[in-house]
Amino acid sequence: MFPGMTRNTIAVALACTIAAAAPAHADFKEDAKAAAGGLKDKAKAAVDAVVSYKDDADAAAKVAVKIIGIAGDVTAAAGNRVRRSIAFGPHAGTFAGTSFGADTHLVSAVTFGLAFYTFDIPTILDLDKLLQTQLEIAIKAEAAQITAKGGIPDFEEIGRTAYATLKEDIMGKIRPRTFEKPKLGVIVEGIAQLEPGNAMGARAIVSYGIGPIALGLGGGFTRGDSNTIAYAGADISLRLTPWGTSRTPVIDLYLRVDSAFDEGEREYVMTVGGRMLLDLI
Repeated sequence: MFPGMTRNTIAVALACTIAAAAPAHADFKEDAKAAAGGLKDKAKAAVDAVVSYKDDADAAAKVAVKIIGIAGDVTAAAGNRVRRSIAFGPHAGTFAGTSFGADTHLVSAVTFGLAFYTFDIPTILDLDKLLQTQLEIAIKAEAAQITAKGGIPDFEEIGRTAYATLKEDIMGKIRPRTFEKPKLGVIVEGIAQLEPGNAMGARAIVSYGIGPIALGLGGGFTRGDSNTIAYAGADISLRLTPWGTSRTPVIDLYLRVDSAFDEGEREYVMTVGGRMLLDLI
């Protein structure tokens, strides 16, 4: 107990002190409330930013997935077309014909070996050529319609038709054709001659496609009964691809004319034949 202070005096002094401190406490509460509100606003803004980023990220991810999917489709389609445009593997076949000149006799043999063929099958690497081709087709179709029904060219429809066909050509399923347009051909074959007499030999042929057929040049030899006959000549061939999609066997039908050299004497030989290649690529 302080000297000279009664209980009532102390109570009055405490009441006055509390009353003086009350406004300051109220100000603190308001400041705290404002600070809390600011933090809440900042937190909300941060959450909104995160949500917006997530939405943007989701949208970007979806776009990326679509791009990756399209790129995958294009890559797969292009790969399938490249595979179909190349055929390599073992082959077997036969030919028969006749010689003419000083001596006339039948000629026949069984053949076997390796061959490499390429075909003119468009891929995405030929985009400019493909687009030009499809535009020409669409323009001709539009011109035919105008000729039949009248009107003016619908360039938007022409572009839409060309684009749709181009997309199908690049990304759609391969439509196998029996007569793919040939390009390069390299053939190495062994020859088991049956007529005249038994003989063995070999031949190499290089050919190139002109339209639906392939023209080739080649040469070789046969040897039997201690006699070697050399051949050089040209052939025309038709290559069929009746089965398969990205990988296809090749049936090569040909007509060949050779000049044969037998101990300094020359004769001519005409043969027809065929070989079938098993595509391993």
